Amino acid sequence: MFQKSSQSLLVEPKPSVSLLILLLTLHVLAALAVIASGIPLWLICMLVIAVLVSLFCTIKKHKRLSAKQIKKVIYSHEKGWKLFFEGRVLDKVELLPSTVSTRFCFFMHFKDDEGKHHNLMIPRDALSFDVYRKLRVALKISA
Repeated sequence: MFQKSSQSLLVEPKPSVSLLILLLTLHVLAALAVIASGIPLWLICMLVIAVLVSLFCTIKKHKRLSAKQIKKVIYSHEKGWKLFFEGRVLDKVELLPSTVSTRFCFFMHFKDDEGKHHNLMIPRDALSFDVYRKLRVALKISA
């Protein structure tokens, strides 16, 4: 169990396969809804192309991490939460009470010293089972 000692918890989320499958499923369902609708054929073709372009952009965005995204999170009981971005570190951030922890996903909300809000969604398969469990415990301890 995660103890209130000098231990630090390092969280480095990886791309989630289950999230990618969910996004693919939603795009396929949108394309099927367009095809099944009673609109003219030319409009169906345009809307299906729009869904496919959206799918392509979503997959591309899912595979690469932008500089604005949080790369890793470190939690220690003494120092609190620390966020790492591409080339930038926020040492003292506050975990907001709007953070949600479920069995399948974390929706973490942070606020830095400047008052800016940062959000991080971590699906279960983006972390190892052990790190996911420790993060749940750390969220309960720090709340």
